[in-house]
Amino acid sequence: MTILNPTKQASPTKFTFDTIFEENGAVHEDPTAAAHRTGNDTHIEMMKAAAYEQGMADARAEWENKTEDDQGNLLKELLAATKTLMSASDQNALASQQAATGIAHKIALTLAPALINREPVVEVKAIITDCLQHLHREPHLAIRVSETALEETRPFVEQMSRECGIEERVLLIADPSLGASDCKVEWSEGGVSRTLAEIQEEINLIINRYLDALSPSDAA
Repeated sequence: MTILNPTKQASPTKFTFDTIFEENGAVHEDPTAAAHRTGNDTHIEMMKAAAYEQGMADARAEWENKTEDDQGNLLKELLAATKTLMSASDQNALASQQAATGIAHKIALTLAPALINREPVVEVKAIITDCLQHLHREPHLAIRVSETALEETRPFVEQMSRECGIEERVLLIADPSLGASDCKVEWSEGGVSRTLAEIQEEINLIINRYLDALSPSDAA
């Protein structure tokens, strides 16, 4: 079965008495009527403006007539709405801060090896200095450094050992398993190490701790 959609007929134009028909067949609107309509539009806009002003005046009057309790309740509602908006804004700020922290994390992990490789012995000397100052009473200290850092580290270790009065008790060893900036110090009851992997792990711990502090705590 075929369904035929009847052709929609054009709506007839409503005749108004403002229309002028010329003898030559031309049709146009009476200028007086057009001017009158323009005046009506202006009047309508003026009425809208007046109504707006009246509405504002009524709102002010209503506010002034409210009791202190009513005003307080309204202010509480406004404050609650403001807090909701601020909370949404805080969430956006939190997301931005977490993203920035993630970027900083990647930068730190990238820069740490680069900075250490520029002056690898600086980190080694810092570890040795700390150990010799606090472990000068130990009968023996073994300091392990990389083969590449051995010659540059030797004069420093000898000087620090003399200053601490333990020159005969310090042994400097080249360890092929260590990286250029790695250092291990061993004594009779313990030891300490400082490697690039440990530095990167510290960066991870610091960043993760910071991100945990940023994240809202779970409700109990």
